[in-house]
Amino acid sequence: PPIISVDTETVSLKDRRCIGIGFALNANEAVYFPTRPVPSKHLRLAWKLLAGPSLKVFHNAIYDLTAVLEYYLGGTAPLAPGLIEFVGPTFVGSKRHPLIADTATMGHVQGLPSVVLQDMSRAYISYDIQSIPDILPKGCTMLDIPQSVTARKCMEDCLATYRLYPQMGADAWWSPDSHTWRFSPNLVSGFDPGAPTSHTVTQAMKDCYQVDIRIMPLLMRMSQRGILLRPDLLKSWYKKLSEDQVFYEGVCEKEGFNPGSPQQVGFTLAARGSFLPFTKSKRQLRTGNDILTGLSDPMAIIVLKHREVTRLKSHYVVPWLGLDEDNVPHPHERAYTHLYLDTSTGRLKSSDRNLQNIPGIMREIFAPDTGTWSSLDDSQIEMRMLAHLSGDPVMLKAYEDGDDIHAATQMRLWPNTALDDKEVRRRVKVFNFEMTFGGG
Repeated sequence: PPIISVDTETVSLKDRRCIGIGFALNANEAVYFPTRPVPSKHLRLAWKLLAGPSLKVFHNAIYDLTAVLEYYLGGTAPLAPGLIEFVGPTFVGSKRHPLIADTATMGHVQGLPSVVLQDMSRAYISYDIQSIPDILPKGCTMLDIPQSVTARKCMEDCLATYRLYPQMGADAWWSPDSHTWRFSPNLVSGFDPGAPTSHTVTQAMKDCYQVDIRIMPLLMRMSQRGILLRPDLLKSWYKKLSEDQVFYEGVCEKEGFNPGSPQQVGFTLAARGSFLPFTKSKRQLRTGNDILTGLSDPMAIIVLKHREVTRLKSHYVVPWLGLDEDNVPHPHERAYTHLYLDTSTGRLKSSDRNLQNIPGIMREIFAPDTGTWSSLDDSQIEMRMLAHLSGDPVMLKAYEDGDDIHAATQMRLWPNTALDDKEVRRRVKVFNFEMTFGGG
């Protein structure tokens, strides 16, 4: 068929091991190929469908493609160029029409109220499909429910995606002109009479969509290639973080509490005079980082420092060092991550492991393959767009001169404050970005 839609089922959102692949061959027919725990004997047909010339329509393409390809490769090997070719061009400047489409990305660039497949399907094609909470008992994974239930959900998702694609304009997303797509309100599930029944896709929206589609193969290659690690510096950081961890634990021990216990942290800080709000259950004091950051008690800072070094050590250094039961290191050669477009904001994110949360000073554990780094930064992109669209002379001059826009704002709003005051800096950032996103 010229168009197929594709969906995968994984063990869970965190455990991305693929347990099945579904395809919709038309608006009414779908098939499902289990991959775990027992692979389908017809799985080769799934690979033929993926590698064929059909346009593949996804809802959150990066997630599904990554799950499929990691299963295909056993989850270890880097992606060979031929295995990813079916998704279309692998660089942004290609003039070739991509072989993938993504209804979630279409929703993102239009700013639709929700880009959740169940919501879009119900609202725009009046097709009710099940969500994961509908079929998955609490505390279970997709491997814990009957395969027939998983298969039905996957095929329903495929059919919904297949039907959404023409509803939202199909190939019109690659035309040079704007287009409008219309839908009939779903009167069964409730409808706001004031809500629109059509959406216009401008050329600017199409430009954003086309760039997102073209860079998806690139993001997948980056995820699979990973970053070279420096074992010597990993060992140094393990030693440093371990020493810091012991130091902070020693300070807390003198105060009679364990910094790793939220209950003990809350009790101790409250006894020292800090005001802490209760959790929703009213059984325990809240000790999240957002709460402790606002306290003046030095012991709160000690707890925050302990949490930071513990997180860096356990989440990054120890796994990459490959410590065994005897604490003998078996360093990994490369660090890998999943790059994806966030389902709520559409912004690029990194997970498992999140390389965006590593402090700058610790990034020395990474090494460039070619001997030099290439760095790209879209910092403050929303504010730069606001400066361009508004023509504000102060903002434009700050960006043209390479000045710190936050420092410029601080000097206008709080002229007698120090530029290195972290709290004032935080307030300035909140003000600038609230202004950009229309905060009151």
